[in-house]
Amino acid sequence: GCAGHAPEPAPRRALPTVPTARVTLQILDHQAQPIAARVTLTDVLGNAVPGAPDTSLQSHYGGGWMGEYFYVNGSASLDVPLGQVTFAAGRGFEWVSQTSQAEIRNDTTLTIVLARFVDLRAEGWLSGDVHVHTAHPPMQMDCTARHLQGIATAEDLGIAWALGAAGLPHILMRFYTVPSAKEARKSIVIALFIN
Repeated sequence: GCAGHAPEPAPRRALPTVPTARVTLQILDHQAQPIAARVTLTDVLGNAVPGAPDTSLQSHYGGGWMGEYFYVNGSASLDVPLGQVTFAAGRGFEWVSQTSQAEIRNDTTLTIVLARFVDLRAEGWLSGDVHVHTAHPPMQMDCTARHLQGIATAEDLGIAWALGAAGLPHILMRFYTVPSAKEARKSIVIALFIN
């Protein structure tokens, strides 16, 4: 995805050249309707699939604490090495994440059903993220408004602040530590020049 910075990727375990199969991932809600979600998929050696930045999947390939994941808007197809795979899907804090394993022997479809355990929007609340980066290595992709909307949908965010440096917490906090809107604007301008 386009959200977050990550350290250099960890070295990948060597996977001998193996045949692949085309796997279609379907992400559904409890009413069997397609929904967007964040997905991780690993092969038998623990290597992430697709294994490299992929702008069509908005994949995050960074290793480290964020792991390697991509976004699926209802369904996506990708080539996966034959053998056992582990796949997981999540959709923000209001949904129960699912993890499963499958043996890939030929082209197939894997279906993941996600269920919402609480609906805070129905209670008048919106989830949000005030630290969304619009560009980050190693993906070498600047996120467009369409990409950010797709990520926000997959993460079930009602608000995603993607204004570059102005969205960083150390700058955002200035809105809460000054006595007026005029002082907040002045403080932001100063902080942006310092950064």
